[in-house]
Amino acid sequence: MELATLARAANTAGAKLLLVGDDAQLSAADTGGAFRLIARDTEAAELTDVWRFSNPWERDASLALRAGDLTAIDAYDDHDRLTAGSSEAMEDAAYKAWLTDTNNGRTSLLIAADNATVARLNARARLDRITTGEVEPDGIELHNGNHVGLGDHIVTRLNNRRLHHGTGSHQFVKNGDHWTVIHRWPDGSLTVQNPTGDTVTLPAAYVQESVELAYATTAHRAQGTTVDTAHLLVTDHLTRALMYVGMTRGRTSNQAYVATYQSTSDLHEPHPEQTMQDVLEAVLNDPGVEQSAHEVMRQELDNAARLDRLIPIHEHLCQLDAKHRYQPAIAASGLDPADQAALQASPAYGPLIAELRRAESTGLNITDLLHRAVNQSSLTNANDLAAVIHSRVERLTARYLRRAGRNPGLVVGLVTPATHISDPCLIAPLRELESQIRQRADWLTAQATAESPAWCCALLRQLAPETIGSRVLLRDIAAYRERYSVRSESILGPLPAPLQSARRTQYLKLSGRLSAGSTDIEPVLVGDSEAASVDLDDYPPR
Repeated sequence: MELATLARAANTAGAKLLLVGDDAQLSAADTGGAFRLIARDTEAAELTDVWRFSNPWERDASLALRAGDLTAIDAYDDHDRLTAGSSEAMEDAAYKAWLTDTNNGRTSLLIAADNATVARLNARARLDRITTGEVEPDGIELHNGNHVGLGDHIVTRLNNRRLHHGTGSHQFVKNGDHWTVIHRWPDGSLTVQNPTGDTVTLPAAYVQESVELAYATTAHRAQGTTVDTAHLLVTDHLTRALMYVGMTRGRTSNQAYVATYQSTSDLHEPHPEQTMQDVLEAVLNDPGVEQSAHEVMRQELDNAARLDRLIPIHEHLCQLDAKHRYQPAIAASGLDPADQAALQASPAYGPLIAELRRAESTGLNITDLLHRAVNQSSLTNANDLAAVIHSRVERLTARYLRRAGRNPGLVVGLVTPATHISDPCLIAPLRELESQIRQRADWLTAQATAESPAWCCALLRQLAPETIGSRVLLRDIAAYRERYSVRSESILGPLPAPLQSARRTQYLKLSGRLSAGSTDIEPVLVGDSEAASVDLDDYPPR
């Protein structure tokens, strides 16, 4: 029944229609995100107290997880709820922990992200139960290759109103119902019993097509269940909604087993190892909830103006131009042709170009800077020429800025401006992008001021009120948060990993300004004519 039809019927009957649910959990099929739209667009009442968990800290952690706040990762990690390793090791650890809990009389869920993993875990559980004599070795083959026999726990996967159980005709076999097999018939049908003691015989065709073992489950089927403990397998393909459901089923414990890499030998391509933080951030940054058409339209319009879209486009266009523009400087640097080729083939070549662009925007002569960086000392033993030269350029530029008393002229504290573009076709688009970036940062500042999120309140408590420098720092931090999708309630979020060099550098600069109670106004940009006159020889090494 459509919601509008239901609402009209309730109104005609003089009844009150209440929609109750959690818009951050998994929605029913074919709802099209309607409940989420209603929850977001109306003054919907929200329950604020969480009662399921026996540990008070887990109540706050679950709400942070629901909101995609990355501090939730730290909360679960601090309480030893996170384990990381290869996909095979995590599958094994989750299974053994679940088995220990069930053997000790606890109600427990073993939750996986996909049906293939669920089927594999179910097969393992059945083998263990055969070994202990709880399940017969023989059985009927199911649609996913597993077998079911006397003593097995199963779940029915299809509503069938013709299969009644209990005393009332309203009781029928439903999708998601759990049963134990109490008799296996020669024709392939099964007589099963549910937890309340009702029995029903499932026809052979239904068994083969719509029955599965119930030892492991997906988050979709686990939703709505409350148990003593839950064990969730996490991969970077999981979404926040799935993890939120999986990590909120257990009263006393909810454990996540995070797969950071695959160790299977028959992979067609190498699968790079990630950190646990990388995987969990990817999960929390993907809401995974169904959206209505209205929400999709709004989101796409908003995405077009977001800084995590505009800034990468700006950086990409500038990098393309700079790589072409810096070829003469590379040729004159003192590197031989083989080293030049190795330099440009290195993964660190892009960051080197970005650092040269930052140096150029402060007024340094790139040919002189690159020549000095290359010839500062021998590069014979360098494992990665681009990485070593990048480090040298960074130090030389920092020394120049320190002695010259200059600040790099960054757009909203993050973006190296396009002040030396050689391709005329790129100048106008880049100027327009910079204008849009500034406008977006100003809008983010106004939003933060109006809505007063926790991070903004914490920031304003540290700053001198109503000063230009305070407003500039607020704008730059708001821009940083959107550029890197920071959802933490802390001002800057967690310190980025060393491998995230650009983000880490920006974090440390903003942190330094924050610690100093910065009153800096946006730095004045150095023009092309001035850049040509600045030379490193004016600032020799001490």
